[in-house]
Formats: sequence, structure tokens, C-alpha cells
Amino acid sequence: MIWFFHGFLGQDTDWQSHRNFFESKGYKLRCPDLLEEHQSGESLENFACRFAKKIQNEDPEPILCGYSFGGRFVLHLLNSLPETRAAILVSTHFGLAEDAIQERRERMDSDLAWASLLRSLSWSDFYSRWNEQPMFNAQKGIPEPNPMSLERRLLWADAFSYASLALQRDYGRVHQSNSTPLLLMAGQRDEKFARHLTEKAVQLRCAKLEIVPGVGHRIPWGQPEVFQQSTHNFLESIPTLGKNETI
Repeated sequence: MIWFFHGFLGQDTDWQSHRNFFESKGYKLRCPDLLEEHQSGESLENFACRFAKKIQNEDPEPILCGYSFGGRFVLHLLNSLPETRAAILVSTHFGLAEDAIQERRERMDSDLAWASLLRSLSWSDFYSRWNEQPMFNAQKGIPEPNPMSLERRLLWADAFSYASLALQRDYGRVHQSNSTPLLLMAGQRDEKFARHLTEKAVQLRCAKLEIVPGVGHRIPWGQPEVFQQSTHNFLESIPTLGKNETI
């Protein structure tokens, strides 16, 4: 079974366009809505520990796939799910260096500023500013998502605090000796993450790197066929996940 985790400001239905492909290959899918699953006042680390138990109860040997923030959630899950058979991390940041105090402060200030904008601006105005970030600006042609309800916007505004990269451990170091097969995927036009994941692929002994040409941060929707086939090929290359095994 593959567990798909959406990115920041996303939702479970973001993966709907990929469902037919993966089901046709024999995979069962779970696409949780992280905003709905999170409990008020819960840190991201505690959230992941609790959600890992839910996965264990349903799927003893899961495959995890996360995009951006969803990939960071997968990194947290791996702490509690050593039985994970494989993980696909798309446009995912492993975390700032533990001693990067100033960088962590700056990131928290930035996230709190985004939270304030999400609470005060219209959805259209906020999303326009959000989309101007270089990692997104390199990728045009992806339609704007439907307007977000006020209730959901306020929940995401809170997430800018508890899920800030400023609070995340350096999972490059945490998972350095992890034996779980990892596929790290970055868009060629997303220079920051392409550079970051190239470094992590060298650091992590069980990681495979794929730089996807002609796309920025949003690989699954900017190059959907490449994302699907690369993920499938990666899983097929793992001996314990062969074609003849029910997944």
C-alpha cells in the first residue's frame, strides 16, 4: 500500500489524478488529509508518532510518498516506522542544520509572516503572493486551486507555526544510516531543492536521486507522467516489491 501525503495548503484530493495509474499497477492507495488528521496543540513530531500507529494498525509494511510538506511529514514518520518498505520524497527539505540558529529564527519569522497574510488577505491575493516564490515561479501553467474555506485557511495559518521548518530536526543526519530505500525527486527548475536533494543523496546511503527536467517544485502536477513512471520504476527495482507480490 502506498500512503500519499500532500503539500502545504494542499488536501487529500490533490492525488486524485494519480489514482488510476497506481491502481492499474496493483497498488492500494491511502491519501490522508493532514489538516483534518492533526489535533489542536499537537507538534508535528507528536502528530507523526500518533499517525504512525494508525499506519501500523492498517499496513505492516507501508510505502510512503510525500510532496514538499508531505515529504517532511514522511521524514518524521520514518522515525516510528522502521518497517517502511520504501519512501518517495518529492521536493522535500530534510531540515536546517541543528546549529543554524540564525537561519532557524529567520525561517520562523518568515513562516509567521505568511500565517498573518493567510489570516488577513483574500484567498486569491494570498495565493498570488505564495505563488511568486522562486520555487513555484519557475513553473507556470498549473491552475490555481479552488478557493479555500475560512476555517481551513485558519487551520493552515496555525500550521505555519507547529510545522515550521525552523522546528524540524536535521533529518539528513537522523536518517544517515537508515536502510529504507529512498527516492529523492527534485525539479530541474527548482534550483534550491535540486541542490539540497543532490547533497542529501550523497549523504544518505540508501537514497536514489532523480532530477526531473522542465519542471519546478510541483513535480507530480507539472510532469505527472514522469512522476508516476519514476515512482513505479523505483518500486519495481526493489527486490521485495516485485511485480508478483500483492501491494
